[in-house]
Order: sequence, then structure tokens, then C-alpha cells
Amino acid sequence: MGRLDVNIKGNFHVFLGHIAIFIAAGLLVAPLTNELLIMNTLFAYKCQFVQKAGFDILHGISVYTYPLCGLHPVQRLFLQSVGSLGNLIISFSLVVLSLVSRISKRKTLSGILAYYSLGIMSSPILLMISGFGELYDMLYALGLHSTIWVLPATGMALTGLGTAFLLYQMKFLYDSSR
Repeated sequence: MGRLDVNIKGNFHVFLGHIAIFIAAGLLVAPLTNELLIMNTLFAYKCQFVQKAGFDILHGISVYTYPLCGLHPVQRLFLQSVGSLGNLIISFSLVVLSLVSRISKRKTLSGILAYYSLGIMSSPILLMISGFGELYDMLYALGLHSTIWVLPATGMALTGLGTAFLLYQMKFLYDSSR
């Protein structure tokens, strides 16, 4: 295994900026994106809704959207998963863009995209590991109670992949010889 030689001390201001991007993406952008995806889905279904907002330090901004119309069971299942799955799709797209930026030697853009993508990815991962959220509701609605263990396992696997991606990016981002 190669050793990870990074000079965060020499790039501390950049590192702090990346951490701020990660926190902002995880606590503000991801929950808002989740709810915007749900709202857009309800608009597409021509369904009115009510929202209740709050904030807590673990999940950031939390907005609960309650539809005021009757939805077909398939529509309800899609609605229960669109926010978290949408955030995962967005974050994986940003990971790819970060890697493309790394290949083209755009260190600043690659760093911003890397931390932003991991921040957005952290919201659905925390829900998977914690044992509640939209994806759990979807599995219960489908009657898949015996496969609930898949979500925490997937959350842990994504955490491992995210950590490996971050370590891979850190060599590029904070290596002062580049």
C-alpha cells in the first residue's frame, strides 16, 4: 500500500474551505434538494401539499411534505424514494465530475466537487444507517421487512467508498509538490 503524504498544514485554508463546503452541502443543500424533488413530483402529480420545517444538528434542515390528495400506491412509493435516491444520483454525478476535473488537472474545481458530492451523499447515508427515512418507508410499503438490513449495509458500503474517494482526492488536492 502506498503511503498518503498530504500537506494539509500548507493548505489549511483550502482544507477549511472544503470542510465548510461539505458541511453546507450536508446540512443545507441535501435536505433542500430532497424536498424540492418531492415538491416537483407532487407538482407533476397535480397534488397540493403542506410542509412543516425544522432544524436539528444531526440532519440539518428537515422539511416534511404531506400530500393533500389521494395518490396511487405506485405514485406514493415513488414519492417516498425520490428525495433520497435523487440526492444519491446527484452526488454520484458530482463524483464523476470531480474525477473528470482531476484528470484535467483542475485542482480547485475537483476539490469543490469532491467535498460537495460527499456532503450531499451524507444525508441519505445517515438516514440509511440510522434506521429511518424515506427508503425505509418504501421497503415497509413494499412488504420487504426481512430485507431492511440491506439499507444499513448499503450505507456502510457507501461510507467506505466515500472515504476511499476522499483519500484518493486528498493526495491530489493537498500535495504541495503538484
